[in-house]
Amino acid sequence: GSADKTALLWDVASGSIVHRLAGARKEVLSVSFSPDSRLALTGGGDGTAILWEVSSGRMVRKLGGHSEAVRCVCFSPDGRLALTGGADNTVILWDVVRGGIVRRLQGHTNDVLSVSFSPGGTFAVTGSPDGAAIFWDVNTGEHLATMHNMTSGYLWTTPPTRNAPCGWLHTDREDLVSVFRTREESDEIRVLADGEPDRKSYLEIYNRQDMV
Repeated sequence: GSADKTALLWDVASGSIVHRLAGARKEVLSVSFSPDSRLALTGGGDGTAILWEVSSGRMVRKLGGHSEAVRCVCFSPDGRLALTGGADNTVILWDVVRGGIVRRLQGHTNDVLSVSFSPGGTFAVTGSPDGAAIFWDVNTGEHLATMHNMTSGYLWTTPPTRNAPCGWLHTDREDLVSVFRTREESDEIRVLADGEPDRKSYLEIYNRQDMV
């Protein structure tokens, strides 16, 4: 992909250009091949992804759904779905065959710079400069867990659930976790100190590797 609004398909053996994929309105920022190499997907600075037929260089369709640049793209292992990550902080799951949006995945607070499917295609992971890698259920769009970037140690969190109103966590840096106590009858909020028994009890319950 290039700032000249094109992507070039190269013959690696000969070093010659096979096709020039032209049709983007702004720079091409990302490229990915389908697993069977029949299709290619490019992401552009205009917020559009374009699906291409590799053998002919023909544009199959445009996938418009992001409000800002498409920074990363990838196909699912079976080639029927695709993910695009944008500078609008969102991820879109696409039906490659029909060209429609399956769902939007929202959870990042900065550009999405990387997207990937698990080998079985059941899960996806997305990465961003917001310091988080988010794990998703592809079939439901559920936000499963977040891995936070740490200078040392590790921190995983999950969204709130019925059994964990503040979510589960898994960390070896409990010193970075703040536990608050609130009172329903007032607006009082108090941070529990490190040595308080209630703080220790809370972390014993909710700092659980098996739940993240």
